[in-house]
Amino acid sequence: MDLPFHVRRLRLMKVPIFATGLTQHYYLDLGDGTGLHLAELNGWARRQHIRDITMGREATVVAHLPAQGWSSMRERARRVLGRPYSLVSWNCEHFARFVAFGERRSGQIAVAVGVGFAAVALLALAAVVGAMGAAGTPQRSRQLR
Repeated sequence: MDLPFHVRRLRLMKVPIFATGLTQHYYLDLGDGTGLHLAELNGWARRQHIRDITMGREATVVAHLPAQGWSSMRERARRVLGRPYSLVSWNCEHFARFVAFGERRSGQIAVAVGVGFAAVALLALAAVVGAMGAAGTPQRSRQLR
C-alpha cells in the first residue's frame, strides 16, 4: 500500500453509511485529499480519494491527530494489513482507532452490545413479571350445572 512519508494534517473521521446515520464508516484523512480506511471485507486497507470514501456524504471530525505522530501510525497500519475483517472484533472503526491511537476499540459495537443486553434483560424481566402475575391470579373453578 502506498502511504506518504509525511502528512500536514491528520484527522480521524466518520461518515454515515446509510441515510439513517445509525452506522458510521471510519477513516483517517491524510490531509492531501486522500484517506486511509479498511475498505474490504478481506482485511485490506486502502488509500483512496476522500470523495470515493464518503460517496458524497458529509463526514464528521472525530479527532485531530498530531501530524508528527504519523510515522508511528503508518507503522501500525502496515502491521495489520491483511488482518481478516470481523464486524465485532476488527471493523473499520477498530482499524482507524488502532492506527490513530494504538487501541483496538469500536464504540458502535459497544453500543450495539449494550443495547442487545438491555433488550434481553427487558424481555427476561417481562417474562418473570408475566409469570408472577399468572401465578398470583386465582383460578376460577367452573361449576357444572
